[in-house]
Amino acid sequence: MQFYDSEFKPERIIVRYAIGDQEREVLVRANGRSLEEHVDRLEALTESPVARATYVNWPLDSGGAVAIRIDSIIALEAPAV
Repeated sequence: MQFYDSEFKPERIIVRYAIGDQEREVLVRANGRSLEEHVDRLEALTESPVARATYVNWPLDSGGAVAIRIDSIIALEAPAV
């Protein structure tokens, strides 16, 4: 995975992920976390013997949330300002 601007706390982040041989992206709310904090969250979800999460949920601006398979995530990026 590639991660950019680890300390910056954007309002939204772009999650790039793969489904099969296709790459997709979704704009999600960052909930006051930096990109580095999101990376730490993903690592904690996958490395914890208790959690062992396969999917992570992110809230959408339009309401609801999107669940993305953690091992399909390619990059977390701050949108261009």
